[in-house]
Amino acid sequence: MITYKAEIVDGFVKPSEGGRFTVLCGRGIVKVIDENGDDVRDFKFKEDSRTNRVELMSKKAGIEIDLNSLLCLPNKKEREFEINRLEGMLYEEYVFKLISSKFSVIRQREVFPSLAKFIGRTSHNRPDFIVEGKIAVEAKVGEVNIEQIREYSRFLKKGIVAIAFYAQCSPPAGWICLQWIVSDGKRLLSYIESLLSR
Repeated sequence: MITYKAEIVDGFVKPSEGGRFTVLCGRGIVKVIDENGDDVRDFKFKEDSRTNRVELMSKKAGIEIDLNSLLCLPNKKEREFEINRLEGMLYEEYVFKLISSKFSVIRQREVFPSLAKFIGRTSHNRPDFIVEGKIAVEAKVGEVNIEQIREYSRFLKKGIVAIAFYAQCSPPAGWICLQWIVSDGKRLLSYIESLLSR
């Protein structure tokens, strides 16, 4: 939770060291309180175009999000981190709802024991989803970590990297990358069916 002083200028809440308002902000909570301790009802923060994707993901996932809880973060890096975190979480929820509507799906199941404590480096051993016990599905909104996918492919020979929009991706044998899943989720379902039939 972040607390800071602010002013309301031209209808927008703006951080200000000597401000008359106090902003409480973080992880889904946003409140603006005046100098008397009363909640301010009508407030808004300056728009950030990066929240458009969060808004789209929230509609796809069927989860309501107050964008002010992102826009209220005064530090640009913190805001960007929170936007990316929330976008990824919402996209993963959308993919889960999509594939679990047609298949048996397990979330975040460990496919091999992690030796991270012993070897001193993290290993990727929990794909986002395992469909019908045979196919891994990894949901990505941004950059694809191919090393992560290779680690999964050692134990799950078939898999799909389901990319929300577009990202560079060259998967190992037996795996495929599908782009633009937010605009055509049915394609993901048909590829899963195809892999299951092989």
